[in-house]
Amino acid sequence: MTRNLTGKAFLAFGLALMLGSCTKLDEDRVNGNAQLQIRLTDAPGNFEAVFIEIEDILIHRSVEDSVGEEGWESIEGVRRGTYNLLDLVNGRDTLLVDGNVPPGHLGHLRLVLGDENRVKAGGREYELITSSDLQAGLKLNMNGELREDEVYEILLDFDAARSVIPAGDSGKYVLKPVIRVLEADPAGGTVRGVISPGNVNTAVLAIKGKDTLGTYADTLGNYMLKALPPGNYTMRFMPDSASGLIPVDTAGIAINDGEVSQVNISLSSTEP
Repeated sequence: MTRNLTGKAFLAFGLALMLGSCTKLDEDRVNGNAQLQIRLTDAPGNFEAVFIEIEDILIHRSVEDSVGEEGWESIEGVRRGTYNLLDLVNGRDTLLVDGNVPPGHLGHLRLVLGDENRVKAGGREYELITSSDLQAGLKLNMNGELREDEVYEILLDFDAARSVIPAGDSGKYVLKPVIRVLEADPAGGTVRGVISPGNVNTAVLAIKGKDTLGTYADTLGNYMLKALPPGNYTMRFMPDSASGLIPVDTAGIAINDGEVSQVNISLSSTEP
């Protein structure tokens, strides 16, 4: 079925990805096609909920960086619906697509949003306003090969904290998606841990030189950051200022490929 995409929000992200195969091939189903799986996870933000409506996911075969509105293909197995990004934290994800795709080059991916995008903050829900650049359309440059009888998995890591932006003092919020695109088994290391007390909203930053990746702890104080390039990091824990607790830096955290580093921290109202 052909969809009328006029007036919808197109999500795509200017990052390159080499697709990686995994071991979940359904051999009875593919019959000469490739099996494509796309998952969604979240780096949480300082909100009670962030709801994103997924309407469709399209692919484009072009090897060129610039593509128009022609040549986009719908794919089967899209799990349409509204997802709360804050349910998808600390290593949890959800399957957006599990479908068969004819083999060949995969040049671009496009995630199409519906109109039911909203954020909950301070006990109230607000509509997420779609920014003008998102309306105009952004694309994700994939540059990968879908091979016959192989399965490929893509992970979209949606950074809610950087994607949902208050519009001044108007009480409105703007959606400007910031997403990392990861392979099924991404390179790099993982840092995770538990923050005490766990009931304080705490931002977690992993800092290496000029590079910073961030997340928020969940309501139990658990946090996780994946696919960190190897190196020595400073971990910065920043509790909500209303809590009266003091930010803490922990330097010299070694991150290695394929390894998990555990960093637990206790926050207090006095300098350590």
